[in-house]
Amino acid sequence: MISKLAFRNIKKSIKDYGIYFFTVTLGIALFYVFNAVESQSAMMYITKSNKAIIELLVQVISGVSLFVSGVLGALIIYANQLLIKRRKKEFGIYQILGMGKGQVSCLLFFETLLVGLISLGVGLLLGALLSQLMGIVLVNLFEVNLTKFKFIFSISAMWKSIFYFGIMYVVVMVFNMIIMSRMRIIEMLRKKENTKLPVKNPIIALLVFAAGVGILARAYYYVVDFNQLAVLLRDDMAMILIPIGMGIVSTFMIFYSLTTIAVLIFSHTKSYYKKLNAFTFKQISSQIGTMVTAISSICIMLFLTICIISTALTIRESVNSGFAERNPVDISYGIVLNKPTNDIDKVLAGIKGKNYDYTKEFSRYCVVKTYEFTKQDFNLKTFVGKRYPEFKNMVDTSMKYGAKWHAISLSDYNKLASLYHIKKYQLKDDQYMMIRTSDLQKELFDAGLSEGFTLNIDGHRLTPKYTETKSVSLMNADNEAMLTILPDSALTKRKTYQVTLTGDYKENNKKHAERLFMAAIRNIEKNIDYSTYTSKLQNKNDNVGTTVLVTFVGLYLGIIFLLASAAILALKSLSHTIDSQERYQILKKIGTDPKDISRSLFVQNLFLFVTPLLLAIIHSVAGMKFVTILFGTTNFINTSSLIHGTVIMVLIYSVFYGGYFIITHMMNMNIIKTR
Repeated sequence: MISKLAFRNIKKSIKDYGIYFFTVTLGIALFYVFNAVESQSAMMYITKSNKAIIELLVQVISGVSLFVSGVLGALIIYANQLLIKRRKKEFGIYQILGMGKGQVSCLLFFETLLVGLISLGVGLLLGALLSQLMGIVLVNLFEVNLTKFKFIFSISAMWKSIFYFGIMYVVVMVFNMIIMSRMRIIEMLRKKENTKLPVKNPIIALLVFAAGVGILARAYYYVVDFNQLAVLLRDDMAMILIPIGMGIVSTFMIFYSLTTIAVLIFSHTKSYYKKLNAFTFKQISSQIGTMVTAISSICIMLFLTICIISTALTIRESVNSGFAERNPVDISYGIVLNKPTNDIDKVLAGIKGKNYDYTKEFSRYCVVKTYEFTKQDFNLKTFVGKRYPEFKNMVDTSMKYGAKWHAISLSDYNKLASLYHIKKYQLKDDQYMMIRTSDLQKELFDAGLSEGFTLNIDGHRLTPKYTETKSVSLMNADNEAMLTILPDSALTKRKTYQVTLTGDYKENNKKHAERLFMAAIRNIEKNIDYSTYTSKLQNKNDNVGTTVLVTFVGLYLGIIFLLASAAILALKSLSHTIDSQERYQILKKIGTDPKDISRSLFVQNLFLFVTPLLLAIIHSVAGMKFVTILFGTTNFINTSSLIHGTVIMVLIYSVFYGGYFIITHMMNMNIIKTR
């Protein structure tokens, strides 16, 4: 009998389960999709050469899934509490008619179980379909032959989803029984009285809002200005928590005062008293006023979502699109010497002998000699000159950590440029120029060049040919954010600090050619300080690992945060509508047009969903600027990739956030139609 009643209640109250069903179904689908990654046909193919990447990815996703299950479990419990609140009068009537609390709890158990089974089935089906799209993404990432791609249903992901969500539902059922056992019939049948919120003083609200905006502006300044960021993080990286804390506090202050200011401004307009505008704004003020902490937290979660998804997609796009430019040759091998020398043949003897000769094994190559500036040659503070106060923080930080500056000859640079197919330059004997491999210190060195700083190298007085640095992409230049090019005549008395061999293998089998080269360089590395190398093959494998990990984990966490934020907003909106049912009934009784009521609800929902999103977008502008600075030395971020990632993120938001908004409005309309 109870099972039949449970089934009948589900059919009757299907609209009440909209948000609950939508959240659980999406949660299960996402859980399945990301845990089925290891079973995709593309993954099976790439394990031959990238087994370590796959194992790491599976471990990371498994760890993240524990966190995700906790988030989804909390959401399910919260959504379930709303359902009980919505139907408490119904449960009270059941008890009046003779059902005991145990029977009501059993009824709720069967209803929850039934909805859970339906959600599980639909979620797994949706997850299986979406996982095929994920397989296509993997095909794109790993360049797998599409003829080897086939539909696969992951049994392990299915059982994992059933196990985790089974535990969640057991917890939910226990919570339901505890709640029902503590509720008395009188509480179930009694209408909740609408508590009046204390009216905020407009002057205090204005002051709080202004202070919040001021604190937020200062927090932005800390993270978007490189000089300020350098000073902040100079002694302790944990200092980044200061602007983060300022951002959180200011967000709370803004939402605390926002509705008071909005009502104050709008109440002085003619539109305020038209139709239900006054009622609508009072409802918004009441709703936001009861959930300042919640909406501030949601705003922060949305901000994290935007940054996580945008960064993941942007890095993926940047890594893939700029690979050929960053890796124009097969290998770049740098040897840092124990002692500066000019006997380059002796340095390279280990790879130019009977067993291995790079001049024969390489189809094209060049050897570049790097020279190190002494303190007498180059002083950063003197270089900047009268503009030192403008860049004081950056200059002092560089000098504190003993940053060293290097140079190469014009002829070596042009040989390298010919190999890389990039622009060559010409210098007179009394000129020099600077090239940069990242934009991290562009403004600083452009300032010094614009001041016309004169270099004095062994009696050669050199002036800058250009008043700005030139951007160049070089392999194996991670530690060379800035490099000076000098005329050959100025370096005749200098000894080489580093030798770099750059070129392409002659052999078509690049893997075999690289194994031979790696075996040969072991002879060199016994007698040098240290060496660095950048390989196109190695970079390609590293890019695959970086792209896969960042993309999958970023999307997984980002979408879950988005799902949680939208679900909490939806549930808060539904809860407020339930509490305000009496007000809507009064509007109906006095003859208010149903279209005006629907429009009022729509505006309330729109304000609730859009306001935290808008502030989160503003936060994310500063956040992405910080990410750009953070990854500035790696060239992982570029403008076109950022735009591409943002477009994809907008599409993701449209599906999830927009879907919750539409369902919430429909359920709110259903609530006010119920007498």
